[in-house]
Amino acid sequence: MEEKKTETYEQSIRRRPILRVMAWVGLVVIFALIILVIVTGVTGSKYFMPSLALVIIVPILIYVVLWLGKVLQNHKKNRS
Repeated sequence: MEEKKTETYEQSIRRRPILRVMAWVGLVVIFALIILVIVTGVTGSKYFMPSLALVIIVPILIYVVLWLGKVLQNHKKNRS
């Protein structure tokens, strides 16, 4: 019996440096949004609520994109 080696999603991310760069960019964007919320909250800016909404929406969108990439990657492997 031959064992079929399957690559986990985390291993595929380590193998592709572009995904690592995108992950770091995502972290920097989220960190910048948190700073933006703090600054707009302290100053009483009218942009506080939109920046707060972005802090909630952006991580959800990043998660959805990563999940969709994982699903499509598995779909592509299953088709071949």
